[in-house]
Amino acid sequence: MIRNRRPVSLVQVTLRRGATACLLLVVTASLVEAQRASSFTQLPLLVGPGDTITVTDTSGRVMKGRIAALSPSTLVLLVDGTRHDLLEADVTRIQQRRPDPLTNGVLRGFVVGAVFGALTVWGAGAPEFIPPVALANGLLGIGVGVAVDALVSSRTIIYDRAGSTRRLRVSPLVSRERQGVLLSLGF
Repeated sequence: MIRNRRPVSLVQVTLRRGATACLLLVVTASLVEAQRASSFTQLPLLVGPGDTITVTDTSGRVMKGRIAALSPSTLVLLVDGTRHDLLEADVTRIQQRRPDPLTNGVLRGFVVGAVFGALTVWGAGAPEFIPPVALANGLLGIGVGVAVDALVSSRTIIYDRAGSTRRLRVSPLVSRERQGVLLSLGF
């Protein structure tokens, strides 16, 4: 059975593909994990004495303090002047407040600015101006994205004991007939 399809213009196809690519870039950039240690042996590459961290132990208790000492099997944490000696087997997660990387602000700012500019010009009925307006708005968006990221910091997981993590996997689904994203969540 052959279906009668409405003709699709080159501009519509380009915008759809561009929007799909932008969506995948933004989603992928936001899911990229920072370096994460899987054992106390790897922790000195990420943190050291004097650094402030938040530790979650196997009972679910959360402690925020400064690292007093760190060895391949033990973490000494000072919490309000009290010393806590923690073995690797007692810790499920360690987090540290870190500044947001500026790279994802550059990417997100450009994408949002370019898409906004392209849709605005397309909606005004002037598709021939889409490339220059999208580029100009994308460059303005980079400035906004970097400025926002410079103000943001968040807790970053720097240690997660094997088996205690949840994973989100994102895969693109692209064919001639369909475009989409497959999300998979594992525990």
